[in-house]
Amino acid sequence: MEEENLLSLLPAPQRERLEERLRFRQYAPGELLLEQGRESGALIFLRSGFATVVRADCDVEYPISRVGPGAALGEISFVDGLSASASVRAEGRVEAAVP
Repeated sequence: MEEENLLSLLPAPQRERLEERLRFRQYAPGELLLEQGRESGALIFLRSGFATVVRADCDVEYPISRVGPGAALGEISFVDGLSASASVRAEGRVEAAVP
């Protein structure tokens, strides 16, 4: 079963308006998009590339999932105002949108 991304749930006109308001940022391989324990306050959408979601415990990182284009990141901390519960690291070159 293919995972649906958050942006694909919007009707085309609303999705296009949202995309017009976003800033795009490039991430290098290995660079963190979000860091566990840090407040970001941002809702990030992957535009291209893949990233790994990892959770650290006692200085050991455990992979949780792999995300790709259209994935929303930081949605829980964006809504509840708390720090990120996991880190997200670019696997290769990643382009992400931040409102």
